[in-house]
Amino acid sequence: MNAGNIIDTICKIFSGISYLLWSDLLTFRATFPNTYWPLFLVIRVIPVLLLLQLAGKAVAKRMKLNTNFFTSFFTIIYQPPVLFFLIMIMAVALRTWYSTTPLSFTEGDAACRMEIARDWLKNPKGIPGGLIWPPVHFFLLMLPSYLDFDIVSGTRFITVLLGVLTLPVLYTLVKERFSTPVALMACLLLALNPFHIKYSVLAMTEVPFLFFLLLGMLFLFRFIKTERSVYLVLSSLCLNCSGMIRFEGWIVSALLPLFIIYYNKDWKLFFAFGMMNAVSILVYMLISLKTTGHAIFGLYISNLEVKHNYEQVKEIV
Repeated sequence: MNAGNIIDTICKIFSGISYLLWSDLLTFRATFPNTYWPLFLVIRVIPVLLLLQLAGKAVAKRMKLNTNFFTSFFTIIYQPPVLFFLIMIMAVALRTWYSTTPLSFTEGDAACRMEIARDWLKNPKGIPGGLIWPPVHFFLLMLPSYLDFDIVSGTRFITVLLGVLTLPVLYTLVKERFSTPVALMACLLLALNPFHIKYSVLAMTEVPFLFFLLLGMLFLFRFIKTERSVYLVLSSLCLNCSGMIRFEGWIVSALLPLFIIYYNKDWKLFFAFGMMNAVSILVYMLISLKTTGHAIFGLYISNLEVKHNYEQVKEIV
């Protein structure tokens, strides 16, 4: 057996082991302990698979080997859509696993938001959150209840869904602004981000806020590229939603119109986009001023709480 045949055999073994590991991905769920199977996916299967594939590819490239079996396999695996699909599977697996652990129930704010949503469904009067918190998040939490979800599983479902859907939005945005490898890396980092994993299964605002913010940015840059007004309207709708989920969205909505000045040099569009982004902010401030006497009641209450806590700490010290 000459050197070429030996290398050919080694590469086929690499590919064969890779295929076995991929089949392992489909069967380990039935035998591995239920609680830890996503950790098994990340820690054992994926790194070993990647190392084997990289080693086999390096050997084949150095020896200028060309076998249909080996080449076709790696041609499929290293396509960006396939890699992105694998990242999506990993993101779903990690978030599904974390949702089954006791740690995913240890957030007081999430329980409070679920109770507010539950109470409003029973007695739909006024604005959920009482203007202390922007209201859109509560309406998002209520949506699964109309599909016969209970309030706990429903709020988790909508948050996990928006968390996973953030990945294709991020991938498209980064790919269009930078490159495909950068987009894949950004999605991988977000999929493995412990903060994002945790808050993807809690009834909190961070994940929905990020989803609508990135979606608004995507539509804005689509408008800058194509100058189709529908993208500008969609961007403004998403940014209004983000601003009615977290107050930080107000700052971003005020800053993003600057991109229109930078790229399009159009002051009219700049002011028009800024005014569209301010619609929900102005409505909130008018309602808040009328009902509470404070234009931004949520921030007013937060400042009172901070001041109260400071006085308590000062007394103790």
